[in-house]
Amino acid sequence: MDRLGVGRSQRRPFRRWLKDLAQQGEIVRFGGSKWTLPKGEHVVEGVVECHPDGYGFVRPDDPETEDVFVPPGDFLEAMHGDRVAVRVIRSRRDGRRSGRVTRVVERAREYVVGKYHGGYLHPTNERILERIFVPSEARRGAVDGELAEVKITRYPAAGMEPEGEIVCRLGSIDDPGVDLVMIGSEHNLPREFPPEVIREAESLPDHVLPEEIEGRRDLRELPLVTVDPESARDFDDAVYVRRERSGWRLWVAIADVSNYVKPASHLDDEAGARGTSVYFPEGVLPMLPEEVSAGIASLKPGLDRLAMVVEMTFKHDTTPLDVELYPAVIRSAARLSYNQVRRAVLEDDAAERKRIADRIEDLEVMVELSQAMRKRRRDRGSLDFDLPEAMVILGAEGHVEEIKKSSHDPSHQMVEEFMLAANEAVARYMLEKDLPCLYRVHEPPEAEKLENLSAVLGAFGLSFDYHGMTERELSKKLQKVLGRAEGKSYETVVHSMVLRSMKQARYDPQNLGHFGLAAEHYLHFTSPIRRYPDLFVHRMLKRHLAGKPPRAPADMKAPAEKCSQLERRAEQAERDMDKLKTARFMKERIGRTYDGFIVGVTSFGLFVEITEHFVEGLVHESDLPPDVYKVNPKTMSLVGKRTRRRWRVGDEVRVVVTGASIEKRQTDFAFENKKKAKGKK
Repeated sequence: MDRLGVGRSQRRPFRRWLKDLAQQGEIVRFGGSKWTLPKGEHVVEGVVECHPDGYGFVRPDDPETEDVFVPPGDFLEAMHGDRVAVRVIRSRRDGRRSGRVTRVVERAREYVVGKYHGGYLHPTNERILERIFVPSEARRGAVDGELAEVKITRYPAAGMEPEGEIVCRLGSIDDPGVDLVMIGSEHNLPREFPPEVIREAESLPDHVLPEEIEGRRDLRELPLVTVDPESARDFDDAVYVRRERSGWRLWVAIADVSNYVKPASHLDDEAGARGTSVYFPEGVLPMLPEEVSAGIASLKPGLDRLAMVVEMTFKHDTTPLDVELYPAVIRSAARLSYNQVRRAVLEDDAAERKRIADRIEDLEVMVELSQAMRKRRRDRGSLDFDLPEAMVILGAEGHVEEIKKSSHDPSHQMVEEFMLAANEAVARYMLEKDLPCLYRVHEPPEAEKLENLSAVLGAFGLSFDYHGMTERELSKKLQKVLGRAEGKSYETVVHSMVLRSMKQARYDPQNLGHFGLAAEHYLHFTSPIRRYPDLFVHRMLKRHLAGKPPRAPADMKAPAEKCSQLERRAEQAERDMDKLKTARFMKERIGRTYDGFIVGVTSFGLFVEITEHFVEGLVHESDLPPDVYKVNPKTMSLVGKRTRRRWRVGDEVRVVVTGASIEKRQTDFAFENKKKAKGKK
């Protein structure tokens, strides 16, 4: 103040001004009377993720930068999902960084769904910590206890709570029709396309124009087929295999979406903002409007369609020989489902074989090649996490009829192997030609994670010494561990534990390899209808094949990180929807008894998966025989301190459904007979 010539009468407002600047994040206070600009290595930008208990973390934009813990009360005006600047204050006792939010860079959401009560909206997303005040003139007749969607009109600020207006009354939370709105709002997923995007999509032709075929290879006589789930409407890949004297020849044709979605167009801007399609039991929130995704870009049978083709040849042992990439015009010979292929080829169903008789021979060759490719990939160390996933079956009016394990049989593996091979081939080509690209990278696990995994596997008698191994040796070792657990009661748990030890796959402009696939180069190319990185790769490749210089942003890390974030958002939304549907399903089965097995242990109880419906729930500590329980990580068990009774992961149990919360999206179990449920000594 002396340096700036601030007089005594001005010093109090000067201090208020400093505090205001700090509140806005323009400057940062530290050490009592010291101030600095919020720049340098101590200030990090990223997305804040709040925990229902009041604390949170800031996930930095740079994936190699450690998360910053934010204690309760240090969020400034930030809400869950906002992009913020956080000042790193200190390291915690556990070595992790701790910080304070100094500025909100960008708001994550404009709309929030919650339960209305007493003039406030209480968000269904427990990570949104603030209740939202709704003035009387903005309530639209909402009554206590019903769900509503509000538009935020004022975000939280110093001493002021957020405020909003109700834009839609949704009714009861018990109505399954509200699920899509609820999950979509919680994850800030766009549900409708803007008018300008729809107009642009509707202006596209509904058939391939003659001038679009010029310069393309004509593959319309090649009997390519699409193989997808029965409910699929967008077909972005078609395949065909032919035996040759040298071995095999595989064609993978991918919808040429880039022919219709031009850079900087409304369609492109919206696709980039969505990043990926999001799949729910009710349907899909697509990356592109239906006129594109299920229309002109979809490889429908019997119709001319534009495609980018990866033509590959393999030796008899599936060793790759040659690869050729080119634009083409194709005409799919048939639209098949996984169930059709399974019944006809794998189960030798006479009726199904008759229905698709003209495709049987081709399909048998495809399955044969794909299984040989799968074996070769596993032999090199590629990890196959055959974790079954919950498949929610909806009935009339959106009610859940069944939850069962999804299959991953050779009919699915056939398409999967061909797509993996095409993605790897394109990645190799892009690397050789030094073309700008978004690679799909998966780095090796950290030593600390491997050490923890080794201890966990030891509890199941699975020795795992990873020291001194190369990446390829490590992936092969992990593959053997998964193989040794196959068919055991703890197979699912071992798969989950190995998966948790892995780093998360992401997009990066640098080729860092893919540890999980044991691939030196890999990217996403085969799903441009539903993934934006695939569309980006198509554009770079097409310009190169046409003899034009590539057009790419100067800084490729920003779009790579954005695509990774949007992918994580979609995955979390899909998981939350599955939990919500599971809670609805189990709420109607309270009091029923099921066989299951323990899949996890915590200080507050046991997680049990019931075998009939593939549903996971919690047996709370209060429902165990009276004792003080502690987790033994070496044996993956929960042990009573007084009785020394033990419940271990993999143990078979019989439980009764005692509760199911749609709000919390969880199911509660108790042992069928508490007196007999004493575990093992």
